[in-house]
Parts: sequence; structure tokens; C-alpha cells
Amino acid sequence: MNKRPILKKISRFFKVLYLKLFRIDDSPQKVALGFGFGVFLGVMPGMGPIAALAIAFIIKANRAAALLGSILTNTWLSIPVFFLAVKTGSVVTGVSYEDMKNAWSSLMGNFGWDRFLHLSLNDVLIPVIAGYAIVSLCIGIIAYVVSFFISKYGKNWRNTLARSLLLAILSPKARAFEKATKDPVSAQKKVLFEYLARQSDTEYGRAHGFFGIRSAEDYRKAVPLNDCETIRPYIKRMTKGAKFILTKDPIIFFGATSGTTAEPKYIPTTRFADKKKALLTDIWSYYVVKDHPNVLDGKILALISPQVEGFTESGVPYGAESGHGYKEISPFVRGLYALPYRVFEIEDYDARYYTILRMAMEKNVTTIATLNPNTISLLCQKVAQWQDRIIRDIHDGTLDAGFKLEKDIRRDLEAILRPNHKRSKELERIIAEKKELLPKYFWPGMALIECWKAGMMSMYLKELTKYFGSIPIRDMGCLSTEARSSIPMTDSGAGGVLAIETNFYEFIPKEDAGKKDKRILTCDSLEADKEYFLVVTTAAGLYRYNIDDLVRVNGFFNKTPVIEFVQKGIGASSLAGEKLYESQVNDALKSALTRMNLLVEFFCALAEQEKGPRYSFLVEFSGTLPSPNGKKRFLYILEEELRKHNREYDFTRSARLLGSPVLKVVRKGEFEKYRAGRIAQGAHDGQFKVPELTRDTSFQGNFSIEEEIHLD
Repeated sequence: MNKRPILKKISRFFKVLYLKLFRIDDSPQKVALGFGFGVFLGVMPGMGPIAALAIAFIIKANRAAALLGSILTNTWLSIPVFFLAVKTGSVVTGVSYEDMKNAWSSLMGNFGWDRFLHLSLNDVLIPVIAGYAIVSLCIGIIAYVVSFFISKYGKNWRNTLARSLLLAILSPKARAFEKATKDPVSAQKKVLFEYLARQSDTEYGRAHGFFGIRSAEDYRKAVPLNDCETIRPYIKRMTKGAKFILTKDPIIFFGATSGTTAEPKYIPTTRFADKKKALLTDIWSYYVVKDHPNVLDGKILALISPQVEGFTESGVPYGAESGHGYKEISPFVRGLYALPYRVFEIEDYDARYYTILRMAMEKNVTTIATLNPNTISLLCQKVAQWQDRIIRDIHDGTLDAGFKLEKDIRRDLEAILRPNHKRSKELERIIAEKKELLPKYFWPGMALIECWKAGMMSMYLKELTKYFGSIPIRDMGCLSTEARSSIPMTDSGAGGVLAIETNFYEFIPKEDAGKKDKRILTCDSLEADKEYFLVVTTAAGLYRYNIDDLVRVNGFFNKTPVIEFVQKGIGASSLAGEKLYESQVNDALKSALTRMNLLVEFFCALAEQEKGPRYSFLVEFSGTLPSPNGKKRFLYILEEELRKHNREYDFTRSARLLGSPVLKVVRKGEFEKYRAGRIAQGAHDGQFKVPELTRDTSFQGNFSIEEEIHLD
């Protein structure tokens, strides 16, 4: 019998119970009433958290506040209050303190149950209980008044305290990082030797002599450059359960992403690697909060992909690294986020986007964090389409039944929703006054957007101004499933300081990419304004791994390079995070031509930013032209094959981050005319070729387009 579904149901039951029990978004009155009663019952002997929760439930006070008040005062405060309670009780009941003391001494000197019942009830218990009740009530009233004013008027004070505590915790890590940037070579050696020593007894470590490596030069000689294909056989065995292959640490998760072929890459993650990434995230967060303290005035709207897409043969989950990071957030920090993780497990994209907006628009969101800025734009575009349904749901505390949500997810989310008439009226008032519902109106406290700004992503940033006005945007840094490699310290530009305490880095000059004998440089040998391919050694078992990211050195922080993402490889395009490679386009085209029994003279996939983002396919058919329906079917099959060959392309199309592709039919003879012209200009006849994938939108100007076929 499979116990997993039963355990999952039990876990879900307690999770829903927890969310119902500890709903904290309450009025100041309910929070103060709960806290006051909690303190009262915490001070009273024999009472405590259970009694506090029961009373709060009956009087409809805030249960989380009641529990907090009782825990803070239970037991330890009862002892200091004892003497005050006895004094108070003696005054109220008329039993003198000396009489109470003598009665207790007499009882202890000549104990008997009959005397105990008589003396304890009349001369001890009633005065003490009366005293405790009065003192507890007074302390509870004080707690009510104080907590009411803090809840209603102390928001700025609470936020200031939260910021101060967070910065105090994170500042030592930031200072240590800044100190390391003054001597990046030493910092990099420390990281390299730590990882080599840790993994020296693995299969890969033994095969490449990790134990005997004494310098970065030794490392280069002992370990070859790797990429997703050279490392794939090792990882394939790891997905089947093999241990001590690339790392001695247990694999807890595989980040899944596209490689240069149709088969996805699986990037291992361990607890040790998560700790290293958490350090980097802490440092990045320090600079964000330091520069934008108001981000903690409200909620964080993080937009991620699901962690679990499936399981390997050994039962280890695989999926999106962003989802894994979200799930690993500390419970103490999770309350800062606007959305529960379950929202991102909704499969239907419209249903997911609607639920994101319905739940987030009810809250005071002060920062949005996601990699792709186009995701933010897409959400903003949906607001006008769904605003009436969203407002109705917020008013009623419901989740529109017209959207397709999985039953268990709908049940979990509806359990934490409550009618919010006040917020629904606020949104209706914005529409009446502003004539449109934009984020800059319903999230007026928005302090920062955190997303990619470099490469093709810079094109999307202009659209954000329409929705958010003039707002600071902080780049997320050079970040991939394999590694996070930089820490942006300011909102200016898209550069970030090389994360020298997290990974070991090597760099291949851009001009050496196609050479057999490449120069391999360390971070101390880089030059400003030059471009390099990034090679990483990580805590999770990737060694000298070329992630195919081209970066530019913008300058230096102390002695450490500030790098900015330029593009994904030489033969790749990424309009919306899809990382589409020329080889994948080639494979998809071959499959489509075979299925349609067609031939072409010329083909090129064109990445179009201005009219999309989308891909246009320039094609000159050979022989008889397909019928209009045949051309559309060819486009449909080509799109289908691209989705099969690149999982990120499939995701960005399904998520509507990429527009539908367009087939542009080139007039017959155009390719030969272009070829002849290029040879006349000096191109070698035997080496002449055109790109099968290009980001140069002017390239199509070389051909006469007869017809455009649209998928939708």
C-alpha cells in the first residue's frame, strides 16, 4: 500500500488547520483583544496557551495574538507576580498578609487533609486567586491598550525595528564580502580548495586527482573544461541513485533546464550548496534593504515556477530552481511573501495568473521579484481584463469558479481567504477616480522591482513605467540554474560584483571561444569593457563548467570585477528566458521538413523584439510551394518541434511570455541572389553560410517577403 497519498492528506489537513488558526491579517481591535486576553490568561495560574486559544475563538479575537500573549507571560511572569497577587488578595478579601502567612506555616507544621481544605480555601486560596485575577486583569488591560496603539499607529515603528534587526543580522556577511573583494585571489583559492577537499573522495575527484591539486594552475591541468554534454553521463547515473559521483553530499533536488539538445539538463542541488546560495542571497538582500528600507513596509510578490515537475528514477524531485528556492525560505521569512507556494502549482496559466492577481491585489505589495520583466508586464495587462472578477472575489472572500484550478489547490487556497469589503471598495474607488486600475494606484507603496535588466531584457523595462511610474529597478544578477554569479549592489545599470565566496570562476575571452587553444583566465586577469564566457566550479559538483553565458566586465569593486550578462552563447537567443540554441532550431526544422515531406532553399529563425517578443521564420521553399493550409501546417509542426526540443521555449510560449511565431515566405530566387551578392563582396564560396538563428532584425531586409503566415 502506498502511504504517500495518506501522509500527504494528513499533512494538508494540518496545514489548512494551521492557516485557519493563525490568520494574522486582522483589525487592531481584534489583535489587541487577542493579545490582552492572552496576557491575562498567561499570568493566571493554571491557564495558558490552550485557554487563550479557546477564549479567542469564542470572542472572535485574533488567535495568533492570543497565543503570543499567553506564551510570553505564561509561568515566568506568574512567579514575580505572586507576591503582588498575595498582597492584593489580602486587601480585597480582608485576610491579612500575616494571617495568610501564619495559616500556611501552621498547615505545613501539622499537615492534615481536613485542615488543608479548611485553611487553604478560606485563608489562602481565595485571597490568592482573587489577587491573581485582579493583577492579571490589570496587566491584560495594559497589554490591550499598548498592543492596540502599536497595531494601529505603530506600523512605522515595527517596520523600523524589523529593518534594523535584519540589517544587523546581515551586515556582518556583507562586510565580510566587501573585505574579500579587496583580495579576490585569496577568496577564490579558499573556495576552490574547500570544494576540492570536500569532494576529493568522489568518483570524479579520485579520477582527476583532487587530493593532489595545490593551485589553480594544477586544477586547470587536472580537470578538463566541461559543459552540459560532457557532464551528462555522470548526472544520469546520479538520477538513478548512484552516490559519490560528483559530490559526496546527498542530492535533494535537480534543477531542470534546457541544454543544447532536446534532452533537458539536470543540475544537482545539495544542502551544502543551498547554504552557499543562501549566503549569497543574504548579501544581496542586505544591499536591497539598505538602499530601499520601505520594501519591508508590505509584502514581497515573488513570481516563480513550480519546484516539482517530476521525480527521477531514484525518487529525487526535479523542476525549477526558482521554485526550490521559494520552498526553502525560512518559515520566519515566509510571512513577508504575498503568496503561498501552492499558487505556483496551478497548471493552467490563466488560472495561475488570475490567482496571483486576486491574492496579491488584496495586499499591500511593496516589491516585486522575478527574473523576467515581461512576466510583470503580462500580469499588469491581465488586470484590466479581470478587474471586475478580482474585486468581486476580494469582496466575497472567494476564488472565481470559472478558472480551472486543481481541486486540492483550490481547497487549500479558499481556506485562507476571507471577505475584504474595505479593499474591494478601495479598488472600486480607484477605478472611479483614475478610470483604470494600474499597479501604481493599487500598490502606491511599491518601493522596488527586482528583475533582470541586462541583455534582451532591457527592452521590456520601458513598458514597466506605464504600470508603475518612475520606480527603481534592481537587477537580479547573473543567475542560472547552474549558479548565481554576481551581486548587484545598486540600482544603476545591470552589473553585479562577482560572487567570489560562492563559486570558483574562470573566464574565456570572447574572441577565443572558437579556438582549440583557449586562454583561461582567473578573475584577477580580467580587463574592463571586455567580454568573457563564464566557467564555474560550484558547491553542488560542477567542475570547470562552461554555462555558456557571455558577460562583460563593467569595472571593479575594490579589486573584484563587476560583471553584466550580455547574451546566452554565440549561437543562442533568449527573448523571454527560453535560451533557444541554433542547434535546436536546426533539429526542429529537420523534423518538420521530414514530417511534411518538404525541402527548403533557405531558412532562418529571426528573434524579433519590437513585434513580440516572438520568432519569425524566414523560409524559401524548394520546388512546388505548399498550399496556404500546408504553409500554416508547416508553421504549426515547426512550433510543435521547437517545444519538444526546448523546454524553456515551451514554457515561455505556454506562459505567453513569447508571442506566436510567424512564417515569412521568401520569394523564389531571393536566396541565390543574396548568396551571389555576398560572394561578390568577398565571401568564400565554399564557406558561405547564413545563420539559422539571429537576433539581427535587419537581416530580413536582404529578402523580399511574399507572404506572412500567422499561427493564431
